[in-house]
Amino acid sequence: PLAAVWRAMVSVGEQVSGGDAPAPLWLFTGRPLAGMRRGGTRPLLRLEATIADALLDRARPGGAPPDREAEFQAQVVARVAVAVFRSAMIRHRALVASGEPSPGIGVLLGQAFAAITP
Repeated sequence: PLAAVWRAMVSVGEQVSGGDAPAPLWLFTGRPLAGMRRGGTRPLLRLEATIADALLDRARPGGAPPDREAEFQAQVVARVAVAVFRSAMIRHRALVASGEPSPGIGVLLGQAFAAITP
């Protein structure tokens, strides 16, 4: 499952790095802005839940309910994937802020996933 998440994250990362829009502040701060708190579940938690749900949907045939172990594994993979994504975004922003060229979010995601996989 981590390989599938990695490919999806690289695709999203390449799309993000292709634009000139600034990255959302919540990716780089320890806590969300006050307005985001009022908005309900934080964006990174929603992203984790979306990834976990997608992994569970792929793993269970015919929509059978997931067992607790499969659900836990999907949640762990989702949390790790979001941490990797956030780390790549932080590195990209740090490089740009220091005037150094960034290899792009897709490359940084590949490096980050490589750091956590055997």
